[in-house]
Amino acid sequence: PRGQPAMPKDPLKEQIAKLMASHEALALTSEEIGDQGAKYIAGYLKDNTTVTDLDLEYNGITDAGAQALFKALRTNTTLTALHLPNNEITPKCLPSMRTMFEKNQTLHFLTLTGNQIDDDEEAMGQISQWVEMPGEG
Repeated sequence: PRGQPAMPKDPLKEQIAKLMASHEALALTSEEIGDQGAKYIAGYLKDNTTVTDLDLEYNGITDAGAQALFKALRTNTTLTALHLPNNEITPKCLPSMRTMFEKNQTLHFLTLTGNQIDDDEEAMGQISQWVEMPGEG
């Protein structure tokens, strides 16, 4: 509406949009994007046709951000590798991860070392049935 100030632009969202559109291998390590950044990335992953390898190591991503990524990857047909080491992901993500792998035929590599889920042998055993996990264990 006229007379109201424009909504401030979100620099993180804009930067992620540019990067997602122009890189096949995208490494956003130690960028402190957190769950909000993970959710922005998830929004772009739904229709992504560019990024095939995504590295989000050391970003403070918790279950909320991881679940947003897993939900987006249900329909993604481009990403083949997702690296989420050294974040704050727990076994609470297993149901959304399972659903993602039931629907996604393209993601072949998932890295979760350094997360709380990595300490749960039962959870990691389930995940290893769904996807290759280089360097895990």
